[in-house]
Amino acid sequence: MDAGYAICCIVFELETLFMPGLGTSDIKLFAFMFLIVSVFIGIYLPIQYKFGYEKTKFAFGVIIMASPFILPLLMRAGNLNLNFLSMFSPYLVYGGIVLIGFAVLAISASLSIKIYDKADLA
Repeated sequence: MDAGYAICCIVFELETLFMPGLGTSDIKLFAFMFLIVSVFIGIYLPIQYKFGYEKTKFAFGVIIMASPFILPLLMRAGNLNLNFLSMFSPYLVYGGIVLIGFAVLAISASLSIKIYDKADLA
């Protein structure tokens, strides 16, 4: 997943060089999106391994279809004060965000391995 995400980021960056109408991108965008994708995949995969694809496909399909409507509402409604982060170096903050994303993926992988260890695949 990490290599695929890195390749997508590089391709998007190249596209913004040739098509300025796409806007600009920076490390903030890539770090936050990596964290969001890591959390989603980190929650989805162990649940899918535990309950099976057939039982989870509808629930996560609804979540995926509803997320473009729900996420903006949550962002507007949230009064999360993150001003204390301005005291730190931006590279430290975004590096921490990326490390949290890797930690979520590592925890998800260990949970998935534990689930598969208990499963009878015969």
